[in-house]
Amino acid sequence: MKKVLFLAAAAVTAVAANAQKTKVSAAENAIILQQYSVAKESIDEAIQHPKTQEFAKTYIVASKVYAHLAGEDAANLDKAKEYILKAVELDKNGDSKGKGIGKFTKDINKAYDELAVIAETFAGKAYGDKNYTASRDGFIFDLWAHSQVPGYNELSDSSIIINVGIASMQAEDWKTGADYFLKAGRLRVGDAMSYLRAKYCYEQLNDNDKVEAILKEGFEAYPHVTDMINTLINYYIQAQKNDEALVYLNSAIEKDPANAQYFFARGCLKEKSNVKEAIADYQKSIELNPQLYGATYNIGVVYYNEALNKKTEASGIRDNNAYNAMINESNEILKKAVPYFIKAAELAPDKTQKREVLANLQRTYYTLQEYTKSQEVKAQIDELDAAQ
Repeated sequence: MKKVLFLAAAAVTAVAANAQKTKVSAAENAIILQQYSVAKESIDEAIQHPKTQEFAKTYIVASKVYAHLAGEDAANLDKAKEYILKAVELDKNGDSKGKGIGKFTKDINKAYDELAVIAETFAGKAYGDKNYTASRDGFIFDLWAHSQVPGYNELSDSSIIINVGIASMQAEDWKTGADYFLKAGRLRVGDAMSYLRAKYCYEQLNDNDKVEAILKEGFEAYPHVTDMINTLINYYIQAQKNDEALVYLNSAIEKDPANAQYFFARGCLKEKSNVKEAIADYQKSIELNPQLYGATYNIGVVYYNEALNKKTEASGIRDNNAYNAMINESNEILKKAVPYFIKAAELAPDKTQKREVLANLQRTYYTLQEYTKSQEVKAQIDELDAAQ
């Protein structure tokens, strides 16, 4: 009699356990039917029941259910991660007797792939809905899920890495954006733009040291990309680090000796240290691109300022002959500015810049005592002013 009762009790226990495993199966079926609230109800019950709360399959299914519920609350991605890791832990330990270790490894790896797909879909929709923080979190979860599968290669997720960066930028999470764009740059994906985006993020964080380091690293990775070179050079120019800028400009000119902008930029840097070399660089840039306004105008300004300095120097000379000689020298230099100002006025990209050039040209003619020409230029300035 006791034996019969024992068997009966065992049968009841088995039925109860199977009933709870049925809840896990019900949740799986509800996922297939996209009935996620129904799936949640079933799997939550299985998680709470003693017969299935130590069953690895319970948490595999739970992770999928909660990943699908991310659209209701992005925090459900954290629950999905918690549950799949719980499944991994239970699978490593086996049952209460230590049996069945690794039984669900294939199911877990398959689940990781499914979770990645679910998260990517969620992230894409969140981005379309302009919920950029949720989109960022979804793409990060996507990467994490993929990375858990044996043999994972980060390069296979290069587009997702960039998506994390873009979503982070939109969410104004500059640190995360910088981290992922830098990761993309080091994987050599996204071309030089990955480094330039990382640089932009660090600018928003006011981290100038990181900006400089990333631009230098980006230049080493993409030394022939014009935007990369130009951005690095401009950074040093704006930071008034002329020596550093010249190093990269010289390197850029070696790689692309037909680039007029590089010679123009180097001319700008050399104006204070070596006027002759500055003029030579400006002239080279004009030779390469006769329509280059900046270089044309700057040569005129260099000659104008040089002449003005000579005239100032002359004012301190007591000897009349020496004074006149210095003034004549000043005027000869000033005459060199005229053709450049005339050409720059033709090339000026807008009325404001054209007016500035003409004003300098008028002063130049006046200083040279060419009063008729000075008045003619004044008339052009008046005409520009009247048209505004």
